[in-house]
Amino acid sequence: ALCTVGVYAWGSGTYGQLGLADTRSQTRPVLVAELSDKACTTVVCGQYHSFALTNDCRTWSWGWNVHGQLGLGHIEDVLIPTHIKSLDDFQVIKIAAGYSHTAVLTSKGKLLTF
Repeated sequence: ALCTVGVYAWGSGTYGQLGLADTRSQTRPVLVAELSDKACTTVVCGQYHSFALTNDCRTWSWGWNVHGQLGLGHIEDVLIPTHIKSLDDFQVIKIAAGYSHTAVLTSKGKLLTF
């Protein structure tokens, strides 16, 4: 959940999709510390992976990554929000995530999928 004081996560953490540096599940909202100093404007969740978009159009991903749906150039699960540096030049403005895929829309109208 995105609120004025940060990003909070709860629920199943099996693949690190909560971004809390572990795979434990949480029954109550917990602050995602890795994003606490970022000005997040959007948070999106797929089946077992999550994304955040910051006000400077930087994209962060974490969670299940068996199909490369985090956009990080590998297929290892990621337990904390990780900056997708390869998207920095695209100025991402929207993100959508599905079961094992992700789509981002750029300010120039390009749709990128992974």
